[in-house]
Formats: sequence, C-alpha cells, structure tokens
Amino acid sequence: MKAIIFDFDDTLGNRYVYAYDAYKEAVSLVDCDLDAFEKECVVQSCMVHDQHGDVNKNYVAKRIFEEFGIDLTPKGYACFNDWWKAESSKYVVLFDGVVEVLEALKQRGYKLAILTNGSSFSQHEKIRLTKIESYFDAIVVSKDTEFEKPDVEIFELVARKLGVSCKECLMVGDIFAKDMLGAYRCGMDVCWLANYGQYRVSEDVKVISHIRELLDFE
Repeated sequence: MKAIIFDFDDTLGNRYVYAYDAYKEAVSLVDCDLDAFEKECVVQSCMVHDQHGDVNKNYVAKRIFEEFGIDLTPKGYACFNDWWKAESSKYVVLFDGVVEVLEALKQRGYKLAILTNGSSFSQHEKIRLTKIESYFDAIVVSKDTEFEKPDVEIFELVARKLGVSCKECLMVGDIFAKDMLGAYRCGMDVCWLANYGQYRVSEDVKVISHIRELLDFE
C-alpha cells in the first residue's frame, strides 16, 4: 500500500456536528410561532431527512414543510439547497485525532488524497477552513470532474493524480455504496469507517470505528 484516499464528510469531517449546527441556524431564521422546544423538533427532523447528507437539501425542506408547514428557505435565496451550499460550510469541524493521524501517515511515507462528492465551492471551502490541505498530494471533488462516487472513473482519476496504481491504494470512507463500492470495482483495498458505533457487515472488509485505528495497519 502506497497511498490512502479519504472521503471527507463523516470520515475526516464530523458531519453530524456541523450539519446539526447548520440546520439549527436555518430553523432560527424561520419566521414562525414555534417555541424553542418545537424548533428543536424541526432541527431533529431535518437531521433524519438529511440521510447523512446523501440527499439534495430541497428534499429536506420539502419534508419539513409537509410536517410543520414552515418554509426553510431564507430570504434572498431561490431555494434551501442554495442556502445550504452557501452557508453550511462555516460550521465544519474535524473528528478528534484527524490531524495527528494525517501527520503520522505522512511521516510513514504514504501519499494521501481526498476524494469527495459534492459541490465544488462547499467541499473546497470545508477543506480550506479545516486547514488540512497541506497534508494531501491530491484533492478531487466530484463537481470538478465529469464523475462522482461510486463511478470507477473518479477513483482511477485520483490514483493517477497520486502517481500510483489502484491496487496500491486504500480507500477510507463511511458510505458503503459509494466509497467502498467504487474503490472495490477498480481494485483498491477498502476500509469502512463506521464512526457512529453500531454496524453489521457480512463481507470480509476492514472496518474501523475511529480514524486513529488506521495507524494499526501495516
């Protein structure tokens, strides 16, 4: 193994924390008669409909309107998804230990990359705000290309940028059907990061519950 490729959201970045804070701001901007407890109910429903970030945020807004009769779209934006792309990145935080792990992996001589789906602005902005660009030899955001995970082509692209073969790469991510599947199909080794504790998997794959466990790999 010569290179390690990371997803960003819910792999390096603690998306649960920054998604909650972003939805909390969005709900606070709504002109409605809900009290603090009722607004918290809206935020929690947003988190359920968000599906770990795997849906367009207009879907979340639609479901909230159906449930609570309120419009999440702030004034000045055409839709809630536009607000999300423009404003949510400012809440980004890393999981504990990420920087220390990246430093250790670089010291061991691994090439490192980020491969993430999402809008070009929001993903690059989150990476910039966390100040981790210097650890990576390549950063690939799906909207900067013609592909997105799990397309094999985007995994092959990041391997080329690293100057290694796919078989020399380990892909680390949290969404099995995107991070793991695309990497598997192009011949990469895979490591599923189950950040939130409980998981079940029948296939023989590497599974870790915290990014620090990568340092136990040879």
